[in-house]
Amino acid sequence: GLGIKAYEMDLDSGLSFDNNDFDFVLAGDVMEHVFDPIFVFSEISRVLRPNGSFYATIPHDLYWKNRVLPLLGRSFQEGVYRKYGQFKHHTFFSEKLLRFMLDEAGLKIKSIKYLFTNPITKKKTYSNSKIFRIFSTLMIIQAIKSN
Repeated sequence: GLGIKAYEMDLDSGLSFDNNDFDFVLAGDVMEHVFDPIFVFSEISRVLRPNGSFYATIPHDLYWKNRVLPLLGRSFQEGVYRKYGQFKHHTFFSEKLLRFMLDEAGLKIKSIKYLFTNPITKKKTYSNSKIFRIFSTLMIIQAIKSN
């Protein structure tokens, strides 16, 4: 084995770990599913050691399709509801909202990268260009615990 321990828990109820227990926390495509992201971010901050790192992938909900569909009288959630009968994303994230939430929780962003899909070639790359963010479906975040 790799020596990795995994735990299953209800994040909306808090993290069952002591303060300052971890050097890093990883949340891949998780935060959009919790009911109170500021609470969960605060719990992550609580369990991180000073200067501990938090890494996350979070949908970039200002993706062009999510902007255009409401203008056409459709919900951006419609396709998922039609296919799966449910939509389990509880928070519609933008970079500005994410920065506010992390700041409230005592986490400071070190970097945000955007997963960019070239609309012509469909090739995925990373970009921080504000112009190309409209084609980005995912934000990749690195933050540290504020002291």
